[in-house]
Amino acid sequence: MIRPKDVRPLVVSVLTAALAPACGGGDPRDTGDPSGGAGINLDQDDDDDDDTNEPPATEPPEVLEEMFAKAGEEFDVPVAILQSIALVETRWQMVQGAVEFEGQDAAYGIMALRGGNLKEGAELAGVSIEDAQVDNFANIRAGAALLSALADGFGVAERADYNAWAPVIAEYSGILDEEGRAAYVLEEVYPAVTGDNKPV
Repeated sequence: MIRPKDVRPLVVSVLTAALAPACGGGDPRDTGDPSGGAGINLDQDDDDDDDTNEPPATEPPEVLEEMFAKAGEEFDVPVAILQSIALVETRWQMVQGAVEFEGQDAAYGIMALRGGNLKEGAELAGVSIEDAQVDNFANIRAGAALLSALADGFGVAERADYNAWAPVIAEYSGILDEEGRAAYVLEEVYPAVTGDNKPV
């Protein structure tokens, strides 16, 4: 089992080398918060809410675990990575059109897919964008398919090596700020990967 102290030096060097060229300004998720402000606020009050805009029902945790396992196997993504990203982003809740920051694309589903990631993930998984927005399993599969494609792009050959997924997770986050990306991986996702990645 890897421990956060074991992965930090490697992850920092990987993020610095592989991700620095892609970092820049103008990201709506770049709020000045070094953590990158990851995750959807599920408790926010919205005066414009009405019952017709309620998100799709989220399956029970034990059903979701089976879905994570199937999607992970299908797309060769570690289940712990899938579950941990979903935990950080939505706490395994099926969000629909949730906007974290003004000007940012709305996030959908358990994997908080948004914008180009939603479209690409759906295409890679062979599902419609609408299904990826509203169906639990289609959303998880789309997230897994996207992560797998990103892993291919970063040359992750040893899929069981959590360390190798650092740049993939950072890219998936959509955070452009380099420190924010590193914090997202090291302080949010990896502690869940190496600890408890299921919602309480």
